[in-house]
Amino acid sequence: DHQAQLGNTLELIATEKAGIVKPGSYVIHGVRAKSVREMIRLPASKHSCGLLELGKDFEVTSHPGEVNDRTASVRRSRVLDFLPLTNGASEGLSALKGVQLRMLGSHQTENAAIAIAACQKLVRLGWNIPEEAIRSALATTQVSCRIEVVQQKPLTIVDTAHNIASMSSLIQTLRDSFSPTAKTIVFACSKDKEYVAMLELIMSYADRVILTQYSNNPRFVPVERLQSQTEELLHKFPNVQILTSPDSKIAMKYVMDNVAENELVCYTGSFFLASEVRPAFD
Repeated sequence: DHQAQLGNTLELIATEKAGIVKPGSYVIHGVRAKSVREMIRLPASKHSCGLLELGKDFEVTSHPGEVNDRTASVRRSRVLDFLPLTNGASEGLSALKGVQLRMLGSHQTENAAIAIAACQKLVRLGWNIPEEAIRSALATTQVSCRIEVVQQKPLTIVDTAHNIASMSSLIQTLRDSFSPTAKTIVFACSKDKEYVAMLELIMSYADRVILTQYSNNPRFVPVERLQSQTEELLHKFPNVQILTSPDSKIAMKYVMDNVAENELVCYTGSFFLASEVRPAFD
């Protein structure tokens, strides 16, 4: 995102992001790519900062948790093990195993590991953060609209994936976590996003795609343009049903009237769409 401001390579983006590093602070990050790591290490060294890195000072492993079959759709949570490596142990990091993680997606295990490392470092600096508080926080925290289950029947998810990387993670998480009888994706996005590639990812998974647009921001891609792009992809995914609505509320009404209780619905593509949809489930 924001490549016009940050640059169009991971190295340039990391350099801009690392501008937040301040003298005497502590830097904890989860970047694994060697060339990108260097862009973070340079300012950390320049400002005499402490540094903890995923894959060098600590590591995380995870596996699916118990199946939750209270509904027709199966949900798999994740259980993670936080493991200090040699350098991390010397910095005061300690193992934390069997941690329940509410946030869906294998990518969230690395985010959780960074949070654990930060908490343990704060404890080393004198903060009072009990282990049980860390476990409880990770087991119960759900960031709004981040693969958030907002309804059980039908299983309804609201997510803000709006680029290729986040959409890929979303689709993989839906595959890994749920086993519905059918899948409906409601999609809207902004004009400056790579929506053709996102649509291809969506159509590789969904049985039905509802194309819509939001009314709370003028940057939306008109449904006519989205429809044109999906029609060009139908030769690859001929069994996907494509529907359109220029109003997200009408799209939601269609879902309520036409999706069975044992199916899955996911609203995604934009923060703007999520902001229109999410209040309906409060």
